[in-house]
Amino acid sequence: MKKYISSLLLVLLGLNSLPLIAEDAKAPVPTEARAKAKVERKKGGIGSAEWDKLSPEQKATQQKERKEKADAQLKELKGKKAAGSLTAQDEKRLERLENRTKRGAGNKKVENTK
Repeated sequence: MKKYISSLLLVLLGLNSLPLIAEDAKAPVPTEARAKAKVERKKGGIGSAEWDKLSPEQKATQQKERKEKADAQLKELKGKKAAGSLTAQDEKRLERLENRTKRGAGNKKVENTK
């Protein structure tokens, strides 16, 4: 009987400490770099609602600007890689940009030549 009561007491104490564990597992606070990137995205980018309102010419201009920016970042990261000063974060960014470039290469519109 003592064994049963002590087991029950331990279980209840264990269940009581679960909220403390959940509080410890909260998402980490965004770093300064993440906060800065979030502000930059809001400042420079447009949302899907605004995108739908743009004319085809404005969309083409936006896409061209984005491509130029990505190309510049890709060139910079490739230069860092060649110099051997590429960080792990830069390496991931380079890989993502290269993958996006590869995907985008197959999506180019082909004009009708008839």
